[in-house]
Amino acid sequence: MLNENATGKVLHWQSLSCFVEEQKMDLLRNAAEKFEKLLSMEYYFEIARKNGRKEFVLNFLPQDFHHICGLHKLSDIGLVQTGARDRIYGDILNGRIRFSDIEKSSKADARGIPIMCCRSFFPMNQLDYTKNQPSYTLLKKIRTDTVTGERIVQYDRSKILDQAKAASSETERRSILTQLNEKRAQIAIRDVLESKREIRKDKQEHER
Repeated sequence: MLNENATGKVLHWQSLSCFVEEQKMDLLRNAAEKFEKLLSMEYYFEIARKNGRKEFVLNFLPQDFHHICGLHKLSDIGLVQTGARDRIYGDILNGRIRFSDIEKSSKADARGIPIMCCRSFFPMNQLDYTKNQPSYTLLKKIRTDTVTGERIVQYDRSKILDQAKAASSETERRSILTQLNEKRAQIAIRDVLESKREIRKDKQEHER
């Protein structure tokens, strides 16, 4: 017969085991809930290349979750392959489709589902996927909450350049230009430093 302490330990481990199992089964729902926070967000972009400028808006729809989460790869799980994608997303949010329903798939690693990103990643082995691809400069990025109407300018290249021009020192200008976060910014920084070296050199030669 188990004593009181032993019984308490058994109950503790049983509770912990149930908690861990519950969290494991809820991984899919947790991912859906995190994605839900993006549904009211809208991102406006202005980009430029050579003499051309383009504008586009990035938004998030319930049916997007299916592809972003990789559910389309689980072809051996009929539960997430039949029906409207937005309905499947709703079933995940409501707990009708759980992680335990898809983790038995042999087609993909379901453990990676909670990690989501609206981008494509390519391994940089011997092939450089950026080679010969058009390069664009980001001019402006604005995030808007379509529910509250809150609008935040997250990036404005022209404003940064104006701030750099109005800087009171080279150090301040260099610090501002780093916000551009691109090769041109680094080139601009090197130009500033080179100019500063030339001024110092001319001053030293003049003193001699």
